[in-house]
Amino acid sequence: MKQIVEKAIPGYKPDQVFKPIDFMLLDYQMPKKTGIQVVMEAREYFKKTAQTYDKLEEPVYVFLTAFATPSFKKHLKESLDVRLVYEKPIHLEQLKIIFEQNTWSGLTSSITFLDLNN
Repeated sequence: MKQIVEKAIPGYKPDQVFKPIDFMLLDYQMPKKTGIQVVMEAREYFKKTAQTYDKLEEPVYVFLTAFATPSFKKHLKESLDVRLVYEKPIHLEQLKIIFEQNTWSGLTSSITFLDLNN
C-alpha cells in the first residue's frame, strides 16, 4: 500500500482531493492477515500520511466473504465503517458493478474481467 501511495505522490496537488487508492477489495480470511487487520493498518497509515498531504482520502473498503452474517456486517459497519460487504460466491457481473461504482470513470475501461467458469 505504501508503494502505491508513494507512486501517486508526484500527482499530488494541495488544492485537490488526494485519493491514491480508489478501493480495496478484501476478504475476511486471507493468507497472512484478515481483511479487518488490513483495514485497521490502512486506516493508521492514512491517518499518519494525512499529516503531510492535505485532503488525503482513504480508499473505499469492500469485503467479499463467505461469512456475511448480519452480525458480521453490523460489526464491519459499526466498528470499522465498512459499508460494502458482499457474500461469496460473487458473479462476474456483480464484481464489474463493484468496480464501476468505486473507481474513477476511466479506470474500468482498462480492466479486463475473465470468467474462468466459461
